[in-house]
Amino acid sequence: MKNALLFALPLMMLTAPAFGQSGAAYEAKYADASIDRGFIVSHAETLGEGEIALNSYQLALAGISYGITDDLQITLTTLLPIMKDMPIVLAPQVKWAFFRTDHQVLTAKMNVNYATMPGESGGGGSVSGGLSHDFYFDDEGRYAMFSGFDIGGVFGHLEDDWDMGDGLIMAANLGFSAQVTDYMKVMGETILPAVYADGKLEVSEIVNFTYGLRFFGDDLAADLGFIRPLGKDANDLDLVMGIPYVAFTARI
Repeated sequence: MKNALLFALPLMMLTAPAFGQSGAAYEAKYADASIDRGFIVSHAETLGEGEIALNSYQLALAGISYGITDDLQITLTTLLPIMKDMPIVLAPQVKWAFFRTDHQVLTAKMNVNYATMPGESGGGGSVSGGLSHDFYFDDEGRYAMFSGFDIGGVFGHLEDDWDMGDGLIMAANLGFSAQVTDYMKVMGETILPAVYADGKLEVSEIVNFTYGLRFFGDDLAADLGFIRPLGKDANDLDLVMGIPYVAFTARI
């Protein structure tokens, strides 16, 4: 199944309760430089107004995020040209936290992902949208659950045998984090993709599971983990712990 992404969901117009300068969500937001994301998936939280975050994923992808307001964030991610004839990849995202309480954040997001392939004319990608929800179990923001759902459509052309534009592609994610010291979290997240085409919904038989540690402060964070596909077909990959994964964030 091809990896593609999502289409805009109608925004739920909710009136958010007053959100003061306290509570679990507030404590977590300003303690962790990478609070707006997990290992791979986007979380509901946003950067503060005027803040900038620089991200690096697997040393090959780079991203920059900017907090327009305390609840509105834009991000651009791209593939670094570390080798000759690499594809051009551009992935902008807009994220709006439209509902907040002391223990939860609910966000609507829209993504565009575009890529070209060396030697191919044109390119393709996806337009997507979804909802993300962060929930903190304790008043200090040390233990949390993160969930989300995305749905979208694809466009363009990337390969001779892949003409995009038919059906919808969806993905659900669920993750947890537990802060075990003042500067370290244990984290895990799963992603389950699905596709709807020709009147049928097909759910992937492989779940992507990422787990590991986050070392964090209010201006720097580093993720060290493993990406481990799970499912009956994943046993043929000869992976024990999984594929090593690293990511870094600097908030300025």
